[in-house]
Amino acid sequence: MAVRMFNNSGLIKKGIGKHCDGNPFSRKNINLMNLVSNMEVPENAKDDILLRDEKGTEKFEEFVSERVVASTAKMSIWDPMKKIKPKTFTTCRKKTQCK
Repeated sequence: MAVRMFNNSGLIKKGIGKHCDGNPFSRKNINLMNLVSNMEVPENAKDDILLRDEKGTEKFEEFVSERVVASTAKMSIWDPMKKIKPKTFTTCRKKTQCK
């Protein structure tokens, strides 16, 4: 178990070094990268990944103001919500089928 963990940590370190020229914190404008697959994240998914907390907070505040607060309530609390559907590391992969 320890040998496999040591080998895997070496592979991760090598992948970070290859992508970031050694120190991942020294460069500011680098592309996001999936450490497991060494795949760069496309620009259209980058904002969804980096701004997920802000978008979630915005949707929560919208929910509270539209459904919970009595003075601004336009909808019932039980009405269905529209999903955000953010792009993630998983949605950036190519779809493959095995026959």
